[in-house]
Amino acid sequence: HAHIFNTNTLTLADQETDSAAAFAHAEWVLTDSLKFVTGLRYTWEEKSNVGGTIDLVPFAPGSFLSGCVATCQISSVDATITDYNWSWKVGFDWRADENTLVYVNASQGVKSGGFFSGITTFDFQLEPYKPERLVSYELGLKKQYRSLAFTGSVFYYDYTDVQTFIREDVLIPVQRLGNVDEATIYGADLDLTWKPQEVEGLTLEARLGLLNSELGAFATANGPVPKGNELPNAPDVTFSGRVKYDVPIEDALFLGLQLGAHYSDGVFKDAINDPIVAAESYWTVDASAALFSASDGWEVKAWGKNLGDEQHVVQGL
Repeated sequence: HAHIFNTNTLTLADQETDSAAAFAHAEWVLTDSLKFVTGLRYTWEEKSNVGGTIDLVPFAPGSFLSGCVATCQISSVDATITDYNWSWKVGFDWRADENTLVYVNASQGVKSGGFFSGITTFDFQLEPYKPERLVSYELGLKKQYRSLAFTGSVFYYDYTDVQTFIREDVLIPVQRLGNVDEATIYGADLDLTWKPQEVEGLTLEARLGLLNSELGAFATANGPVPKGNELPNAPDVTFSGRVKYDVPIEDALFLGLQLGAHYSDGVFKDAINDPIVAAESYWTVDASAALFSASDGWEVKAWGKNLGDEQHVVQGL
């Protein structure tokens, strides 16, 4: 229910999905250190949706939203869509030595099409969105050196018909799910774990993510939006760090202490990149203390998340 414009609205959605798939995965050993990885998947899916938004008009003199003076349907859908999609993967794994893995791969993934089920004021806002197709390219390294483990990768994502929230101001602002013809993302992920031999039970972890995203041009009911906007929920920089320390008490009994922090750059929440519903950058801190048995498998833990009570935008409309 929503209470707006001297009225109440009721939004309904009855959705059903049938899906079937067949897939195969094979790894081909070319040499003692080189492996060729392949995968193929075919997916069939059918989705139906019956629903829409009803203006209940409980207040006199009538609804300022629809102009109705009695209950009326202001948007509706009764539709079925069918998708046939191929996904695939090809890549090489090269084990340079027993502690070093270099990999490169290309893959295509598909996210199903579907129906938006939020509040709408026109039938066209309930038109199904198309499947999203992503072709990704990645080059990475995994390395273990004594007490230090390193994982790093660079990647490039090429989207077609990317699914995203698009805001339209027709009677009232509606943030619906729709498609943008194209989008690209490229970036890097770095992951470092260190277990210093001088301090038994101590683990230090750090993760860094770098991201650049760009939406192609797209159209809304309010007019065209040029190429160059950022994808929603795509921070330029993310970072997390964690300290773990397992202190032996007796035999197989340990006290596990953990302290962590997470940082995220500011992000937009819709494809329009409206600053009103954007999120600013933020830090959060969490911690835990646990008593556990390494041999018997039991654990008692006290934990806290976001200990600094940092408030940040999760979603906005």
